[in-house]
Amino acid sequence: MPQTPDTSARRGSRSKARKKALDLLFEAEQRGVNARELVDQRVDVPTTQTPLPDYTVQIVRGVVDHWAAINDALQTYSSSDWPPERMPAVDRSLLRAATWELVWAEGVDAPVVISEAVKLAQELSTDSSPKFVNGLLAKIAAVKQSLV
Repeated sequence: MPQTPDTSARRGSRSKARKKALDLLFEAEQRGVNARELVDQRVDVPTTQTPLPDYTVQIVRGVVDHWAAINDALQTYSSSDWPPERMPAVDRSLLRAATWELVWAEGVDAPVVISEAVKLAQELSTDSSPKFVNGLLAKIAAVKQSLV
């Protein structure tokens, strides 16, 4: 099915918003600060000329709102060899954001969320991360109704 300019622009803007959400979640974890407080600070006092995309803010706030359930899902569905505390920090942040999108966000296409998460893992993490991220998110997408 061909993409209309509106559809491809939306997909591109969502991709950028996802990457910015990943950056904020990763930064918050590395600095030991609350991700909601960090995103709220960046909304109130932007650090760049371009304000944060609304979808970035929605992802970060959604992750914080569902923090325990997301972490429980990652713990439950990751292999026993790779519990969340053993994952690279970028993978944890990426998986938290993608899990929120898969389970709680409205109007998202699960294969797109998973594909973009895998792409970010390829760009930003270890060689084994893309396969791990893909498998874990596929499991979560399959059971998402039980997580709500």
